[in-house]
Amino acid sequence: MNNKIFETDKFFNLKNKIVLPPMTRCLCTKKGFPTKKLQDYYINRARNNFGLIIIESAAINNSDALGYKNGLQFHNSQHAKKWSKLLKKLKAYNCKVIIQLYHAGRLTVKELTNKKVVSSSSIKPENQVSFWRRSNRKKIIHFQTKSEFKEPTKLKIKEIKKLEQSFINSIKLAIQAGFDGVELHGAHGYLLHSFLDGRINKRLDVYNYKNLLFLKNIITKSKKHMSNKIFSIRLSLHRVDNSFVKYESRFFDIKKIIKKLDRFGINLFHSSEIKAGNKLFGTKKSLTQIIRENTKKPIIACGSISNHNQINQLIKQGANLFAFGRSAFANKNFVRTLKFKLEFKNNFSYNRWKIYN
Repeated sequence: MNNKIFETDKFFNLKNKIVLPPMTRCLCTKKGFPTKKLQDYYINRARNNFGLIIIESAAINNSDALGYKNGLQFHNSQHAKKWSKLLKKLKAYNCKVIIQLYHAGRLTVKELTNKKVVSSSSIKPENQVSFWRRSNRKKIIHFQTKSEFKEPTKLKIKEIKKLEQSFINSIKLAIQAGFDGVELHGAHGYLLHSFLDGRINKRLDVYNYKNLLFLKNIITKSKKHMSNKIFSIRLSLHRVDNSFVKYESRFFDIKKIIKKLDRFGINLFHSSEIKAGNKLFGTKKSLTQIIRENTKKPIIACGSISNHNQINQLIKQGANLFAFGRSAFANKNFVRTLKFKLEFKNNFSYNRWKIYN
């Protein structure tokens, strides 16, 4: 039985290779500060032995970046001050903590942004129903506001440059607050992802989907703040509005994207899959495999990891760290539970672990 996930991680000096991934909780105040309930959630996970904690998606402004009521925000000195105090409590348990920064892009509604909804191009989200996106009279609505997702406004170049600066500002604040790094949310159809995919980004200017200029500017201009820090990006093929996207390199060339991001300065790739290790729709390889073939940087595998064989498969595919989302959400003692199953249920007849208790 493979116990490698409990070994220390040599890349970032983590006590183990178990990651708490970012999961939106909607447990913040109106101004985006974490409530006591959210603080306790992270303290409990830190106490129970996660090597790396990624704080849930934090909006980089208080307007068009917002995707949820009571979602986390991180864009001013007050946010940094609040998290600085909480980070001292989290790090007392010998874990490292980074924060995921995001912009909702077209996956939000004007009732939350208080103005227009923006994206790389004026293309409406697709019609997949999920927990976040309910169906009402054949219209897809936001689960909180009950309002319909509509066609976004195409960002002007000057607006993109302003958003670049907002990301850079939040990165700078995160390091000042004491985070061990940041993660850019380039997955699930949010704004950064939309700039990478030619099915969403129809621009013909310098911010077209092949250039990666939006991400390049954010990453390269933030490097001076990121010395010896974790600089992660989360990537996926699937989107919140479509879990069944087909991999077509002419629109979304993951190989080229990885190589460029590596060159820009990313030092950790977070592979978000529906089922970690499974081949993507449209290709014979998993996202983790494709990333590994195009970078030597460490990879977080994430996506319904549920048994020992799957972990072994992901190790063979090149994964270095392993994220457990819903399992950890449901069970604050998940790491302890997992270790118990590995040490004392040491046979493959007990192949799946109970995640809830």
